[in-house]
Amino acid sequence: MYEIVGKSELGSCPASVDMETGKISLNRDVFRRYSGYEWHFIREHEKGHYNLQTDSEADADAYALRKVFGTQPKSLKNSLELLKKMNISDQNRWLALYQEALKIDAENGNENAKEELKNLNKMMKNSLFFNPSEILTPTVTPAVEKKILTSERSRYKRGIAFNNMFFSFEFLALALILIVLIAKK
Repeated sequence: MYEIVGKSELGSCPASVDMETGKISLNRDVFRRYSGYEWHFIREHEKGHYNLQTDSEADADAYALRKVFGTQPKSLKNSLELLKKMNISDQNRWLALYQEALKIDAENGNENAKEELKNLNKMMKNSLFFNPSEILTPTVTPAVEKKILTSERSRYKRGIAFNNMFFSFEFLALALILIVLIAKK
């Protein structure tokens, strides 16, 4: 069951779900920002919250990804790009969706995805200073990488350009250390 609401109810959030009834509210004021496929993912994400009875964004993302996989060409890549479009900057959430996309791709016979997932899991397991940003753009070509590294902001420091923002490697390392310290408490 769906209801159409506006910014007064949801702000800039595209949708929400009532965890008791499963009723999904869709924000008409942000409707034009998203394609039909993206709305499909958003609805499945909200269904994931309800069906799994979880507040976890990563779990709802994984649920949605499995539901929309194969519904259009490049459905995995498009799902990852949707998080960028929604200005989701939670790198752990992004990484979880990326891992899930690799799992699905690997389960469907993509040998490159199997290898990439294996390497990603190994990297995460063996490195205290694992930086999710380094793998969040798996399709970066050498030409794009050169453009990023020679951009105005990165001329003086190396780092990652993400969603029109620049993060130096030093900043990302400090942020990761802070997260680890907070998680240990």
